[in-house]
Amino acid sequence: MGRPSLLVLFVALPLIPGGVAAQAWSVDAYAGQASYAIAPSTVDSRNGVLGLRFNQDRRFFQISGGVPLSDTDVAWGVLGLGDRLAFRRGGLEAGVDASLAAHGQRDPVADVTGQGLLAEVLPVVSRNVGPAVLEVRSGLRWYGARLGEADWTRAFWTSELRGTVDPASNLRLETGLRHHRGGEGEAYTRAVLSATTILGPAIVQGSLGHWVEGPHGVDPEWGVVAGVPLGGRGQLFASVRHESFDPHYLMPPRTSWGVGVSLRVGRLPAPVPAAGPELRPQGGVILRMPLRDSHSPPLVAGDFTGWEPRPMERHGTEWRFRIRLPPGAYRYAFVSAQGEWFVPESVPNRMDDGMGGWVAVVVVP
Repeated sequence: MGRPSLLVLFVALPLIPGGVAAQAWSVDAYAGQASYAIAPSTVDSRNGVLGLRFNQDRRFFQISGGVPLSDTDVAWGVLGLGDRLAFRRGGLEAGVDASLAAHGQRDPVADVTGQGLLAEVLPVVSRNVGPAVLEVRSGLRWYGARLGEADWTRAFWTSELRGTVDPASNLRLETGLRHHRGGEGEAYTRAVLSATTILGPAIVQGSLGHWVEGPHGVDPEWGVVAGVPLGGRGQLFASVRHESFDPHYLMPPRTSWGVGVSLRVGRLPAPVPAAGPELRPQGGVILRMPLRDSHSPPLVAGDFTGWEPRPMERHGTEWRFRIRLPPGAYRYAFVSAQGEWFVPESVPNRMDDGMGGWVAVVVVP
């Protein structure tokens, strides 16, 4: 009953390379196809797509629509938004992930209209463990849909364990285990492994997933997304993905692909150096260090802390310490987990402290 109404949502979202694009407002234009294995035949839907997207840290917004490329293809629209509300202290982050995703469609062959809404509220705890980040989420995911005169809901308690590590400056590895438990004894568990790397000018992301509990006889799931920059604002991207099952949408197995361009719009942020301090308005300062320069969470001390070490937090591929300072010049250095004072060569304005060690200087205008 529910399967035909799920086509639209899964045509759009996997073709947008959110893990590849920079954090900004972007306009996406692409063409793609999704092939559904619905016995005894395979159904193809081809669309041209235009969308607007924002992604910054865990905050996102997306609206997009698919225009059918023939009189037998599905027309659809998708709206999604979400955010992480959390507090951070040292290497610990705790809060809640909340998101909504709505979709609508029109199938000219079946002469039917459908729509659906997915909502999730997942409390989350994240912790830095050396160069890795471990994250646990557990909460409610609810989906309601309507297709023609039929409507239904699906609700699950979802628990997820994820780990992320950057073994090199151009490589990120992620692994996860997600468990869904619903009414009447329904239980599904999916394991996934993904890697993101830089190959010349391109960023490539690949993933492999498998349902280890629940559905039987389904194929492994996989996906590849690649992006190549076009000038300072644009990006050419391509993706291909195979999905075999989803407990919320009860979708049939499908393989999809897409090719298009993404254009960053609005005012672009000022370039940030690869390491060292980042100056923000009104005296805001972010002291930064690449992960490769410290495999365990470092501390920072300086004139602005009375030379008392303060913990740094991990953000993506670097360690950070945020502070607001009045105009002036400030000396600082880092402290390792073993209590050793150091300043990596990658940090600008590094100088001899006169006692056989190093300090760095940040100037706040």
